[in-house]
Amino acid sequence: MSRTTRIDAINEALSMVGINTVASLDDPVRQDVISAEQTLDEVLRHIASETHFYNTYEKVTLTPDSNGFIYVSDDIYNVQLLTNPYDQVVIKGDRVYNLTEKTFVWSKPTEFEVVYYLEFSDLPEQTVRYVIASTARKLYFKLFGPSANLQVLAGEEKMYYDMWKRWEYDQGDYNLLNNSDVRRVWYNPRSTSRKSRR
Repeated sequence: MSRTTRIDAINEALSMVGINTVASLDDPVRQDVISAEQTLDEVLRHIASETHFYNTYEKVTLTPDSNGFIYVSDDIYNVQLLTNPYDQVVIKGDRVYNLTEKTFVWSKPTEFEVVYYLEFSDLPEQTVRYVIASTARKLYFKLFGPSANLQVLAGEEKMYYDMWKRWEYDQGDYNLLNNSDVRRVWYNPRSTSRKSRR
């Protein structure tokens, strides 16, 4: 089974909406095709904002330059400090900023959990199926507004979302020891100040 390409995804989304497909995306002149591409990218950005086992790498060492700055590449979406989880960090521009210490300067190579932004061609096929269904639903709403057909597309999107998440759960082998979301709660210093409900 061949992988779904970007034009395959655009054409499948167009077909789900009831619009003619295209042979190339090199120079799209149809407004609906341009809108389909924009919508696909919106969905991809949304997925990039989430932590998945296939786009998250633990213990990535980032090294500061001669000025002490840690620069990040365009494909890095987010970072989480591992060496001192009580420090909060954020990407500002193209550098890692320590919110707790209020500085861009790092004294030594530091380990982070890194979330990468994956291009369409790098996504697992199970994720791609959800991306196509979500693109079709959003595209239909942009072009035609609310209708009964929109509910059908929303139902298909939900079905592919559930399939994607079930696959991810199986493949990710999640448990309390390796789930990044649980680990983030453990390390969050603000959580220790919350009163117990017991």
